[in-house]
Amino acid sequence: MSYFSLIKIDAIDSTNEEVKRRFHRGDIPFHSVLYAHHQTHGKGQRNAQWDSMPRQNLTFSILIPPLETTISVPFDLSMRVALAVKTSLSKWSIPQLKIKWPNDILSGSDKICGLLIETIFRGTIPVASIIGIGLNVNQTEFDQFPMVSSLRLITGQWFNLEEVLWGVLDAVEAQIKSPLAFDARLADYHDNLYGYKKTHAFKQNDQTFRALISGVTPEGYLVLDTAEGKKMYAAKQVQLIR
Repeated sequence: MSYFSLIKIDAIDSTNEEVKRRFHRGDIPFHSVLYAHHQTHGKGQRNAQWDSMPRQNLTFSILIPPLETTISVPFDLSMRVALAVKTSLSKWSIPQLKIKWPNDILSGSDKICGLLIETIFRGTIPVASIIGIGLNVNQTEFDQFPMVSSLRLITGQWFNLEEVLWGVLDAVEAQIKSPLAFDARLADYHDNLYGYKKTHAFKQNDQTFRALISGVTPEGYLVLDTAEGKKMYAAKQVQLIR
């Protein structure tokens, strides 16, 4: 029996939002994967919208129980999922795969996948986690989005969506079950982090500055070596300009 159970729907505003609605109604079990052929208002980091052409890409959300590390090291699940997606795409020989903090997957300098991890709380107690994944697979036009690509544009091949989907799910399952110590996983994340130990341009409050990416903390803060010394930034506080 598969670890995950697939629920297919034709169209929805956001798979993450629909999973939330179903969870609060009590009609979706853990380890369900809500897979939409068309997502009309997909959510991304920094309140961005993730646009996807119907039946050309993968837009899905996974409902799981909270990890034991959800409170103590909240970035753990984000790391596991990012590493899982990167691992699964490596099997398709996608070149120059990197994780762009906090949770984009790049091929070279082009974004091919966006991740959004959300935790549902009752009071201060986490009761569920939702893993939202948007992966550009067969779409070939991204006119309004520079530095965005797809598996098909990169390889010249057409991909079976469900084959790619189950490859990602198998990798996510392996990461969720992985007994690897947190520090070792954080080191693995750093090894796959775009721009790690390099200087890049960043934007904060309409101001641009240059800084070296020093790492990511267990809480998910980006650590930068700036002209004023080391500083930590949350996901919505600073934007990496590639």
